[in-house]
Amino acid sequence: MRLVGVIAFFISFSVGAQWFSEEMSLKDKIEFTRQLKEQFMQKPASDQRKKQYKRNNVTGSSSIATQKKDYHNIKMILDLPLKNRIQALSKYGSKGFVILSRLVFSGEEKMPVRWKALVSLARLYPEKSLPLVQKALRSPVWFLRNAGLIAMEIINPTEGVRWAGHFLNDSSLVVRTAAVNMIKKHKASQYKVQLIGKLNASDSFYKNKSLWIRHHIASALADFCEPGEEKMFISFLQDPDERLHPSAIGALEKLTGKTFRASDDEEKTRDIAREKVVKTQKQMWISWWSESRQGESSITKTFDGS
Repeated sequence: MRLVGVIAFFISFSVGAQWFSEEMSLKDKIEFTRQLKEQFMQKPASDQRKKQYKRNNVTGSSSIATQKKDYHNIKMILDLPLKNRIQALSKYGSKGFVILSRLVFSGEEKMPVRWKALVSLARLYPEKSLPLVQKALRSPVWFLRNAGLIAMEIINPTEGVRWAGHFLNDSSLVVRTAAVNMIKKHKASQYKVQLIGKLNASDSFYKNKSLWIRHHIASALADFCEPGEEKMFISFLQDPDERLHPSAIGALEKLTGKTFRASDDEEKTRDIAREKVVKTQKQMWISWWSESRQGESSITKTFDGS
């Protein structure tokens, strides 16, 4: 008899499927073990060595069957919502730690299983799983580095942010984006200079097309904005990638205390014409900047006696 389970896993950027099979059902294994035990009981008492060997063999078979069952069940549990997943996994104790550790670094398992296994380890066994998380952070496999970053944040947020700074130059776009979002989340403005540099870095484009990481960077920089950076955010408004514009407008409003409203008709349809509203506000801000620069130029000429 063969038991086949299908596990469909979802992460924001991927979907994975896992199949797991066992040669016998648990019921069949229990019955098989019981029959063997009864057969051994009928053996002559003089054949102690053979009897002991077979008893050990049955015990080993039962143990293997139990391990397979636990391994299978934990994989199924990883498909549950986070709260239910952690609650169910916590019942496995040290056995759960061993199985989850095997899943993380098993080349036979698909990405969703390994990713969730590592993050679950960090939630359930923070101190014990630290060496595994550090190993994942240095892995050549991109999704393990990504999971490792999330796991490290759970265990030690400060260390997680430090790794996020390091991963701004990672080869994986997903890992770099996760790093930017973690830096923003923890208000780690010490990485502002690196973020500014990454906005127009070559790995933030693909065939001259702006990648999604750039609007995440713009959003983080808007949170870290300081007086005197108005020109930088005006340049964001002039960027062809319109996804940068809302963050730039938010930063300019924060820096100047000004708010430019779109027309009444556009404001009434804000929810369904947000892009049109942003375009209108963009032009207003660029015009304001141009006029303010001209005004400063005139004042300078007056003081110079021109």
